[in-house]
Amino acid sequence: DCSAVTAVPDTGFHFTGWSGDFTGTDNPLTLTNVVSDMAVAANFAINIYTITASAGPGGSVLPLGEIPVEHGGSVAFAMIPDANFHVADVLVDGVSAGPLESYEFTSVSSDRSIHAEFAIDTYAVNFSAEAGGKITGTASQVVAHGSSTSPVTAVPDQYYGFSGWTGDYSGTDNPLTISNVTSDMDISANFAALDSDGDGLTDEYEVSQGYRPDIFTVLLYVSNAPKTSGMKNDVPVSGTIGEALELAKQSDGREYVVLVGPGTYTGAGNKKLDTEGYNVKIRSTDGSAATVIDMEGAERFIAIWQGETSETWLDGLTVMNGRNFSGGAVYLGNGACPEIRNCVFVGNSADSGGAILCQDAPAAIRNCEFAGNSSTRGGAIYFNSWTGGTSYVVENCAFRENTADRGGAVTANYECDLAFQNCAFDGNSASHGGALDLGENCSAVIECCRFADNTAINNGPAITTYKTTDIILRNCLITRNYSMAYNTGAVFLMDGDTYTIENTTIAFNEPGQAITGIREYPDWSIALNISNSIIWDTVSVPNGTVSVNFSCTKDDFTGSGTGNICADPLLTGDGWLIAASPCIDSGSAAGAPATDIHGQPRPWGAGIDMGCDEFADSDNDGLADWWELEHFGDLATSDGTGDFDGDTYSDMAEYLAGSNPTRPESKPVYTVNFSAGAGGKI
Repeated sequence: DCSAVTAVPDTGFHFTGWSGDFTGTDNPLTLTNVVSDMAVAANFAINIYTITASAGPGGSVLPLGEIPVEHGGSVAFAMIPDANFHVADVLVDGVSAGPLESYEFTSVSSDRSIHAEFAIDTYAVNFSAEAGGKITGTASQVVAHGSSTSPVTAVPDQYYGFSGWTGDYSGTDNPLTISNVTSDMDISANFAALDSDGDGLTDEYEVSQGYRPDIFTVLLYVSNAPKTSGMKNDVPVSGTIGEALELAKQSDGREYVVLVGPGTYTGAGNKKLDTEGYNVKIRSTDGSAATVIDMEGAERFIAIWQGETSETWLDGLTVMNGRNFSGGAVYLGNGACPEIRNCVFVGNSADSGGAILCQDAPAAIRNCEFAGNSSTRGGAIYFNSWTGGTSYVVENCAFRENTADRGGAVTANYECDLAFQNCAFDGNSASHGGALDLGENCSAVIECCRFADNTAINNGPAITTYKTTDIILRNCLITRNYSMAYNTGAVFLMDGDTYTIENTTIAFNEPGQAITGIREYPDWSIALNISNSIIWDTVSVPNGTVSVNFSCTKDDFTGSGTGNICADPLLTGDGWLIAASPCIDSGSAAGAPATDIHGQPRPWGAGIDMGCDEFADSDNDGLADWWELEHFGDLATSDGTGDFDGDTYSDMAEYLAGSNPTRPESKPVYTVNFSAGAGGKI
């Protein structure tokens, strides 16, 4: 026997068997019973491995199937997507290698595998909106090849219309669905401003100006320069307001607007005008400060008195030095109901209605100023209602230094129904009713109005009433008004039904007089209801009834009504609350207005404040928020200790005194009272 031998293959090879004088596969090998010489050879073969190549739907792998590879060999594979597909991922031996287009196995030394996954191509479809509208639906979509988008809708803004799609799609389908998508797409929705009446003015512009977008609007331009041949909106430029007004007197169903350019207008063509029943809007292009109509002391500006509607305006004009028996600047009558807004009336005079006379003409007067006008009745405005029940609205207007025998600013008579909102009456004077004179059967709601420094020779330097129906004062301030008559009161009530005073402050009126706040004329009887108010002046109602609740009064009402206090309300010189006032949080929420005279919300703090002023002090510096915002524009500039205008008075001192902290010439004014004891006099 021979000793054992072993066939050992090299790396990458394997033993296949013995040949020669012995055949077989025993390994190790021991030959037994040897009887002759022998030659035996060990045989080897290179290893063969299998690479298994497979593919999912949407493509193939080349080569595909079970691919034999010798040890150390290499094989390259290509991933071939079908049309409109792409390689999503390649798995090599079950592990992701990413979306490869090809892969090569090198130095193969074992069985391997490769698998390709494919996905259908997708495209980005983006929808967007140009100015004037928006897109609803999914604006950015990913869509598979040959598929459809989900629908999108182009939604125009108000006063705009959808005009079509542009970009990678054009058309007007709305909603829009793109079918058979084969590429990326960017598509825009386009919108156009509507001009419903075809007058060349967009609906949006017309609405912003207060014009009718459904009626053709004609603009007639007035220039104070010499008349030119220029044409605007098919209407020649006029040299006077009267000339343009005559062009506007048409019954053709159109809307006519007279646009007055800047300058001072005088002479016959700019006075004694009459709309004659036609609805015409007369307005300035540059505002009242730049557009002055000077009557030069003769005639009024215009009469609107033949049933004109609210489609008739006066807007943005300064009318001065008018003179007429009725309505020194403007006469309104016979059911006309125009709107007068953003106008200034200065130095006009008449027997009735120094600036404006409204007789059975339910007008609205907004954002206007009246200064230095004069009349026997109604220094600025005289309201009358011979037919009864005519309603008048006066909002955001300022009345300064107007004079009359009755109603330095406004007189109303004979069943007028009045609404005053956010108005200021300062320095007006009359014999009766320094600011307001309200007469027979009139009713009025007076809200968020200030009456200051008005005077009367006789009765009621702020308000006088005579045989009125219901009068409501809400969120008003009545202060520093003065009458030369004894015992008249800032508010003088001569007969009438019911007077309601809510969240109103009446203080510092008629210093030195016995009755300084509210007085009922002794020969008549009224019903006076006061709530949530500060009446830091005296009240005299000898014949009528008085109900006082949740109010701070100089006269002691603590024994009657509910929640009343009789203590110094601690007001500034202008009548506003200070931080230590006992009136703060002492009112009642029942029936209290939602905001105060400044527009601040009620309540601020634990409860409703008494008076017109809800004390809000967000930064706890003792200065009211509204006052800081009005004078400084923010709450950070002053904490009360500084001196913003450098006049040696602190901002807090100016708040308390009622002076302006931003103007050095406006300084606190203090009252010094001298008195004499027994045995002498002052």
